[in-house]
Amino acid sequence: MSVAIILAMIAVSALMFVRIPSSFLPVEDQGYLFGAVIMPDASSLDRAGVLSRRAEAWYARQPGVSSVASVDGYSLIDSQNKANAATMFITLKGFHDRKEGESAADLIAKGKKEFATYQDGVTIPVNPPSIPGLGTTGGFEFWLQSTADGTYQQLEDKVRAFIAKAQQRPELTAINSTINTRSRQLMVEVDRERSETQGVPVEQVYSALQTM
Repeated sequence: MSVAIILAMIAVSALMFVRIPSSFLPVEDQGYLFGAVIMPDASSLDRAGVLSRRAEAWYARQPGVSSVASVDGYSLIDSQNKANAATMFITLKGFHDRKEGESAADLIAKGKKEFATYQDGVTIPVNPPSIPGLGTTGGFEFWLQSTADGTYQQLEDKVRAFIAKAQQRPELTAINSTINTRSRQLMVEVDRERSETQGVPVEQVYSALQTM
């Protein structure tokens, strides 16, 4: 009898190894979601805030959502402080308080459909991985540093070449980088003396430029 039980356990274990996905971490409803707001390069913090408030208001109207908060200027994609990014934290109601169609997966699907109509920027709802760093939404990040006197364009060329090599690895997917040397930049020289003479604080000048 003991040998039969052990053999049955081995057979069940072998069957599970065959049937269960190799990632072994299915997507779960953990009761909260993230939202990444991505604006065009060089967008001001105010513009990112307008879009994040719009997405935040939409989530707040959903029956299955308990609360929504956003942090303007923080990028969920690469964990950097950026004027053209914002991050939302969406807390869902308890499982017993949510009805059919109000799960995390349902809210993500509805969010993608809603955010596809936004023209100012990109808003991406994200379901966190079951275990941080593992799962279909997990992964890793790395930094490439130029220690010589190369230009920013040369650094991007190296990054693109690195990504092209990494994409050849079958175990890696959705490889990307936030580096972009093609975005327009504007250099402004503020005449401090003239600003003070006309009674305009320099802080207001920089605030106006930030709004632009």
